[in-house]
Amino acid sequence: MFIASEGNASVLKSAVGKDWKGKLSPLFYIAAIASTFWVQWMAQLLYVLVALLWLLPVVRAFGAFDDVIMGLIADRTNTRWGKFRPYLLFGAIPYGICGYLMFAGPDFGPKGKIIYAADTYALMLLSYTVINVPYSAMLGVISPSPRTRTVASTCRFVGAFGAAFLISLFLALPDAVIGKASTKRT
Repeated sequence: MFIASEGNASVLKSAVGKDWKGKLSPLFYIAAIASTFWVQWMAQLLYVLVALLWLLPVVRAFGAFDDVIMGLIADRTNTRWGKFRPYLLFGAIPYGICGYLMFAGPDFGPKGKIIYAADTYALMLLSYTVINVPYSAMLGVISPSPRTRTVASTCRFVGAFGAAFLISLFLALPDAVIGKASTKRT
């Protein structure tokens, strides 16, 4: 653009040159400047990915033991609410708190954020286990009839998948409307 405005006798045109190396050199300079920022960003990204690759399997391996332990605890529980209901009633509180903490972004450094993410992820899985293992075990004791247990299990899964479908539908609808509205404005 600058070269065209100056004409054929432009000093900039003679400095850049007529061959392909001269025409590509400004692109290489722009790429070099961009890469200085890109390298730092990629280093941070790779640091987080490597940390997560090591931390998350460790947390998930703990899940092999906590499900069994929670099953033993729930099976030995006898309260006025029954064997499994107290875990559904009172386990919802730490589950909700952990759900909030997972997405609350504290102002830590990169290492602190990774440790925070791993810790809250581990707590979320543990609180999920406290609710889900007794909830799943309730199906086995809900009725002596295998047919009733099968119907209850079917209703559970239809309800879960139906709720997930409705949530994804109602989240996709505003996105589609907002997306169309934002493309019309520009």
